[in-house]
Amino acid sequence: MIYPTDVRPLLEIHTVQPINSQQDRFSIAGNTIGSATAGSYQRFHSLQKRIREFEVRKEDWNGYNVSAPNADAIIKADRWIESVFRFALSRSLWLEPMVSPDENGDIVFEWQRGHRWLSVVVSADAIEFLREGDMSDGIASEGYIDSQHERETLWTWLMS
Repeated sequence: MIYPTDVRPLLEIHTVQPINSQQDRFSIAGNTIGSATAGSYQRFHSLQKRIREFEVRKEDWNGYNVSAPNADAIIKADRWIESVFRFALSRSLWLEPMVSPDENGDIVFEWQRGHRWLSVVVSADAIEFLREGDMSDGIASEGYIDSQHERETLWTWLMS
């Protein structure tokens, strides 16, 4: 996999806590955002911005004869990572991924936590995963993410 020089791994775990536990919400510049710290949302919005910026890359964007990022994959990846983020906040843990287009124009997310590694490839047609680490839970080491339950099961595995 070929990564651009402007993408850096962000492998920090952020424990999120509501500022007002009674309302379970907080506000940045007057906008109610949800149950998390301002930093978690700022980092997430930065991640979404990086994903959307892939749209401007053309064929051969990195000098290695690769495909341009697929516009449908970018949209799907943006929606998918938002659903992961929302689930992560419900569990009060967010681990920011490394993200990059791959040589086929798909969007790749990668996480590492201790000895666990998860890679998710979002194409226009499918979302696939590959994982390494503790496999004692009976989940396949690779496959497709076709449901919310599968997405949440993988996240729970990564964060446990």
